Amino acid sequence: MKDLMKRRILFFSGVLAMCLAGFSSCSSDDSPQPEPSVPRFTVKAAGVTVSSQGENLTRISAPAEATDIVLSVVSSHASELKSTSVLPEGWSITAGEPVNVADNQVTQEFVVRISDNGPSELSHEFVLTNKQDAAKQCKLLLVQQAGRPMLPLEYVAEYNLEKDGKTFLKTHDNAENSKHLFTWDEVQNISVEGHHVPTVRELAGIVPMGGVIQFGAPLEDGLDKSDEVEVGGVTLTCLGDYLSYGEGGVAYGIRFKDNAGNLRSAWKYEYVKNPEGDGKVLKITCRYLGEAGAGLALEKLAEEGYWTTNAEKDVVRHIPAAGQISYGRLGYVNKEGHLWSVSPYESSYAYGMMFSDRNAQTCDVWNRSYGQSLRLFLDAAKK
Repeated sequence: MKDLMKRRILFFSGVLAMCLAGFSSCSSDDSPQPEPSVPRFTVKAAGVTVSSQGENLTRISAPAEATDIVLSVVSSHASELKSTSVLPEGWSITAGEPVNVADNQVTQEFVVRISDNGPSELSHEFVLTNKQDAAKQCKLLLVQQAGRPMLPLEYVAEYNLEKDGKTFLKTHDNAENSKHLFTWDEVQNISVEGHHVPTVRELAGIVPMGGVIQFGAPLEDGLDKSDEVEVGGVTLTCLGDYLSYGEGGVAYGIRFKDNAGNLRSAWKYEYVKNPEGDGKVLKITCRYLGEAGAGLALEKLAEEGYWTTNAEKDVVRHIPAAGQISYGRLGYVNKEGHLWSVSPYESSYAYGMMFSDRNAQTCDVWNRSYGQSLRLFLDAAKK
C-alpha cells in the first residue's frame, strides 16, 4: 500500500513538473521586440509655437515669461531629453515615468521649465533620444522671446539720498527731504554701491527736455519731439508725443514712440498732493508698450480708466517738492522740486531737472552753490 502511494506521488509530481515547465515555456515572451524608433512629440504650453527647421530639427518658440513647456513623447522605448550644454539660469528638465501602451509604444512626458527672460532673445538646444538606440534622435531648438527691457524709470531709486551721502531717505515728506539738499560740488563725491549720480541725459530719460510736460497751460504742439537720452548706459535718440490740457496738474506722453531700444512706453506726469505730508510731489507713472503698443492713440492715455486697468506692472516714482537753497536761503518747499545731475554747464553752473505747478523739465541750469535734492540711479544691469 505504501509503495502504491509512493508511486502515485511520484507520478503526480512528475506531471506537475511537466505542466510547470510547459507553462513556463508558454509564458516566456518570444515575440519580436519593436525596432527602435525616433521619438515623436507634441508640445503643450501657452503662447508656444512649433515649426520644422529642416530634417530632424524642431524649433519651439516660447514667450518671455516663465512657463512650463511640456513635451508629450511617443516612441518604441523609453526616451531621454538632454541639454547640449549647461542650461540657462532658472531652467530645468523633469522627466516623467515611461508608460507602456498598445502597439509596442511607450509614452512619456518631459517638462522644461524656463524662467523670465531679459531684454534679449535666448535660444538653447536639446536632443531627444530613444534609450534603446541613441542614434534614433531628434533635435530641438528652444527660442525664448526677448522680455520687457528695464524701463528708464526703473533705474531711478525709490527715495532721495540723505545728507550723509551714503543712505536713502525712507519718506517723500517735503519738509524732511528739504533737510537733505546738496551743492553740486558735494554731489561729485557721492559713492553708493550699485548706484550713481545721473547724467543730464539720464534725467531726460524720465523727464523730457523742451518743456513739453505742461501743468499750467495746454500744450499746443507736442508731437514728434526728439530727445537724446541715456538708459542703462546706452545713449538713444528717440521720439515722443505729448499731451496736456493744462488742467488737473497732469500731462501724458508716449515716449520712445519709434521703439528705440524696444522702450516704447506710456507715461503719466502728475503734480499732486504729497501722499506722505504737506505740499506737492511729482508723481511719474510708466507703462511698457513695446511692439504691441505701436497703434495706441495718445488721447487714450487721458481717458478715464486707462491707468486704473492693467496696472500691475506699471512703474511709479515720486519726487518730493523739497525746495531749493539759493543764496543761503531755503525756499519753494512744498511747491517745487529740483534734482542735480552730474553734468556741468560752463564754469559755475550745472544741469538738472525741476518741477512746479507750471511744468516739469530736464535741462534747467543752476548755480553750483545752490542746494538741491539728489536722486541716484541704478548702475546698468543692476535692477
